[in-house]
Order: sequence, then C-alpha cells, then structure tokens
Amino acid sequence: ATIRQRGTLRVGVAAVAPMVVRNADGSLSGFSIDLATQLAEDLGVRAEFVETSWAQIVADLLDRHFDVIVSGLWMTPERAL
Repeated sequence: ATIRQRGTLRVGVAAVAPMVVRNADGSLSGFSIDLATQLAEDLGVRAEFVETSWAQIVADLLDRHFDVIVSGLWMTPERAL
C-alpha cells in the first residue's frame, strides 16, 4: 500500500553483469533491471533504481534506502549469519 501510494518502487541495485549493467549513456540495463521494471509495472507504479555497493546493499535495505533488492544477490554463509 505504501509503494502504491508513493507511486514508486525503490529498487536497490549493485552493478554485476549481466544482472545490472551501466550503459555508455548512463542508463541501467540487464535482467534485474527488466525484472524490477516489470514488477513495478505489475504494481501500477514506476521503478526508481538506487545504486549501492555489494558491501552496503543489505544495510541500505534495512535502513530503508529502498524497498527491495533486485540485483542478483546470492546466498553465502556470511550473509546467512
């Protein structure tokens, strides 16, 4: 409800080909970008991409810098802890 009221799905991404790629013109593309764009469209809102680093991506989510991570985040033993 909050996302629909805001009209924007804030998506946290970290560059990692082919999931998230920065193009020569500065735009983002890749599987994660396409997936998040479709999710936002399905929710009836627009996608806003918030770039972050791998070291900071989970902390930024917990600090509510964005609503969801869509960036090819894989489970590791360290992250599980």
